[in-house]
Amino acid sequence: MPRLNHGTLLENLAVLEVTRVLTANPEATVEFACSFAMPPLTQCWHRTQREPVNNPKFNAAVMANLLNGNFAVGASTSYMALLYGCIANAPNLPVVPYARNDATKFCEFGGPNGALLAGLLTRQQGQNLRIWSNDLGDDQGRYRSVLAIDATSECPRTTEYAATLLPGIGPVPEINSFCGQEFPDSVATMALWRGRCAVRIGFLDPDAYVGPTVSREGQIGSVAHCQWLTNVHCDSEITTGIMFFANRDARRRPALIAAFHDDARDDYPDSVVFCHGNYMVGVKLRCNDSARIRCIIDSVRGAWMLWSEMVGRDVGGLSWDVK
Repeated sequence: MPRLNHGTLLENLAVLEVTRVLTANPEATVEFACSFAMPPLTQCWHRTQREPVNNPKFNAAVMANLLNGNFAVGASTSYMALLYGCIANAPNLPVVPYARNDATKFCEFGGPNGALLAGLLTRQQGQNLRIWSNDLGDDQGRYRSVLAIDATSECPRTTEYAATLLPGIGPVPEINSFCGQEFPDSVATMALWRGRCAVRIGFLDPDAYVGPTVSREGQIGSVAHCQWLTNVHCDSEITTGIMFFANRDARRRPALIAAFHDDARDDYPDSVVFCHGNYMVGVKLRCNDSARIRCIIDSVRGAWMLWSEMVGRDVGGLSWDVK
């Protein structure tokens, strides 16, 4: 959860609520595979001085109010409670700083990536989570420190972070798998890692999704997206493919949403794209119960409303497109 804006709020809620819906069975074996992963805890920041005003539901002031106890966080597995635990960071886990020069406001605290959110939830549910993370390290990573702390060093510790933030719950976790290859070359490594499981969650968080357009560095096009989707579902009873994307051109967003729905459609018959302004989070689902897509929509919508009410903002603004 690095950049503080409504897109980050939307993707975090989607990842957490999809995980909640699909891992409701405490006996389920669960895997989480993520590319463009970032370290488990990364520095929160705003890109411009206007960004906090444009994102009133999710900005530095909101994080400060949460940290200072001005909001009721609700149940221990709510997004609010899990986020509070991460930004409070009582065990003083490493928060990897943002290393680029295109941000104007940095925060002293850090927020979780998608894999850590899933790890915190499944740990409280009594499940062991196998994690595969993929990101660039060293001077290529956008989150890194002079102490050689980056995705390479910290992603293998994701479930350790979850255990440290939730002491006294569950066994000592194993080291998580990490791949430093560029995406989509890394997909072959993910395929070697995956095992048989009841639920596998795949999460992509690129700079941009460009659909059928030729992609550039940090972007994902339909070809690479389909390559990921068709590999991530093997040997899993239920599989979801989640991807965050954003586009400021309102005329182009419908075409991107349609492209997302069309990608690997034969393998994933159900899909939904959640939308808020420029921001979109697509969820593709492969399982034997098509009603689960409605459960996911209801769960994300409910979480969005709870967060909006907590920060005293209008609960509207969220829409979704279902195929």
